[in-house]
Amino acid sequence: MTTTLREDPVRAVAAKIKADPLNPAVIPTLFKLCSQPATARPALPLLAQWATHPGLPDELRGMIAYCITAGIRHDADHFDPARFGVSPDLFDGAAIDTGLSHHLLHAVQNVDLLRRLKAGIPLRDAPKFIVAVQKSGSSLLADCVAGLVKMDRGYDLDAPCSYRAHPGWWHLGKGHDWDLRADIGAEPEFLAFPGAIYKGHIPPSQKNLRILEIYRTSRYLICLRDPRDQAVADFCQTLRRRRNAGESTDEPTVSQTRRRLDEFIRGGAVFESLHFVGKWLAERDPARSLVVTYERLISDPIATLRGIAELYEIGLPDTSLRRIWESVSPTTDRRRGADRTADDKRIYPLGWTGQIGIYKEYFDATNAATFDAVFGGFDAAGPWGGEIRALYPDL
Repeated sequence: MTTTLREDPVRAVAAKIKADPLNPAVIPTLFKLCSQPATARPALPLLAQWATHPGLPDELRGMIAYCITAGIRHDADHFDPARFGVSPDLFDGAAIDTGLSHHLLHAVQNVDLLRRLKAGIPLRDAPKFIVAVQKSGSSLLADCVAGLVKMDRGYDLDAPCSYRAHPGWWHLGKGHDWDLRADIGAEPEFLAFPGAIYKGHIPPSQKNLRILEIYRTSRYLICLRDPRDQAVADFCQTLRRRRNAGESTDEPTVSQTRRRLDEFIRGGAVFESLHFVGKWLAERDPARSLVVTYERLISDPIATLRGIAELYEIGLPDTSLRRIWESVSPTTDRRRGADRTADDKRIYPLGWTGQIGIYKEYFDATNAATFDAVFGGFDAAGPWGGEIRALYPDL
């Protein structure tokens, strides 16, 4: 049989796997092959055959599944509907990816997941959940925890390891981040990167709390910030969306900003955020969770990271914690305020919302009174207001 150039890279890897089937050193090469047009499809049979080898460690099996998923996604992205008589208007590559990923991989791996859950996933390898209301600093916190995991497992901080917020949780960015799934531990990404972080804006529903109990060795972080600052940041996020959609081309005046902010506070989003945070604080298991405020993370990052590391029984010196903070925090001072769009007045008309106490720049007397009325209504509607006031006594 004539050997083509397309087959050469795959055959070279196949020879290495045959020589040492338990050696994960070829995974980076295979992942690259699964992401290239000429080699994605030829690499898939090799990966499928390797996945059946007896005695593969869980971590290596997960890496193989991760490569298979990459190959499937590549095929979905580059699939030519016309070749198969499918109308391009009806074609949805994401749907093909979803179906293949779920039925081909999950059906097999869920059996293994049940076995591992029964035995108990070690704390070091258990998923690390972060729950947070939007615009409360959870992305920064997830990067910090990913840094802890990387250093604990011996990786460089800039290593391309997907330890943070896997897309498999809410598939392909479609926004399904409101509920946990019991089969998270069967995701190829989870098996390839044990101990990874799953971040989402999930409410403390009975279903989600039960799933946290299923992963009984897991720990979770509740991330929040001053509700007034969070309200302003969430409001400015709506301005960002309007700008990105081309609906907003002019900078709002101070009076326009405060009028729109008042409408936003009264519109229901603030009440929902307060309910989210208050109920999590009331429902959490203190032995398995930690409350992390944005204010403490910014003002005392090393002590905050040390507390998180202790929750996960990760032993790192303060020098390592400083390296993690330096790698994830912006090059400019967050407390002074700057990101790449900080000076865009169409998004931040009265200042960048990453600053602590930014509500003081946005609120006038009317806004403050409206917020107090909403918080008062929330406090009267349920038993959760005291949980938030315990952290922010001046509310």
